[in-house]
Amino acid sequence: MKDKLFFLQLEDSTVNLPDNIIPEELCGLVPDAWIKILSSEDKKERCHAVIGLWKKYLGKSLPTVIKRFEKELDNVELLERRNNNKRSYSLLYSMIDESGRCIYYEGRNPIDNIAERSRLSYWENMSQQIKDFYEHIHDGFYHYMNRGMGLQPLCFTHFMEPEDEVAEWNRKFGGDMRYGDEGENEVQEWNLDVGEYDELWEESSHQMAFFWNSLGLAVSMDDSKDSEKNAIIWKSATSPAFHNDFWGTVDQLLFYF
Repeated sequence: MKDKLFFLQLEDSTVNLPDNIIPEELCGLVPDAWIKILSSEDKKERCHAVIGLWKKYLGKSLPTVIKRFEKELDNVELLERRNNNKRSYSLLYSMIDESGRCIYYEGRNPIDNIAERSRLSYWENMSQQIKDFYEHIHDGFYHYMNRGMGLQPLCFTHFMEPEDEVAEWNRKFGGDMRYGDEGENEVQEWNLDVGEYDELWEESSHQMAFFWNSLGLAVSMDDSKDSEKNAIIWKSATSPAFHNDFWGTVDQLLFYF
């Protein structure tokens, strides 16, 4: 445990792996499904439960990811961050690959993105699977040592919202959000260099870039189109590839880095 925590704190000194978790004390702070997962002291039972959660909402969409979980997932634990007396929670996934190497992934708390979702004026138009993931499973799922590899937290999806909609949100909720302001202390770890397609990237106001990876690749989804193949694959200095299946692409790339 100490060696694992030491490794995790090399990336983020604010994290901790709390002992003696009392699930009832997490009520309202994490989803009920998480509480059921964490209520077991047996790591195999926790793994089985979290795989069941993914299967419930995305089993048909992410068959390759599910198989990797079933084969390589070794443990699921509560990850706690303390920053300025504020606590936040994630699930830490320990994956053991074929070579015996342990790789950590972080799944953020979907309760943390409620305010962000309320700000997005047409969140309800997004596909049901996107909403299921961000509302019930995680607010992003990515390689622990590099958040830029995986499904991004909602606040980092490079959503370009019109200024008048931001102003309306401020009026309604009494905020002081500025156009393009992420409203987070964290920053995006890297940005995609799309070369001559930069203008197209910035003007895709209905695009949310949910997925990034270390190959210099992003996958966005257009919520203005009611189609299973409405995703755009963006790659550095390469022409964007349109009309892709979002979850089919993520299924192939999520664990590829």
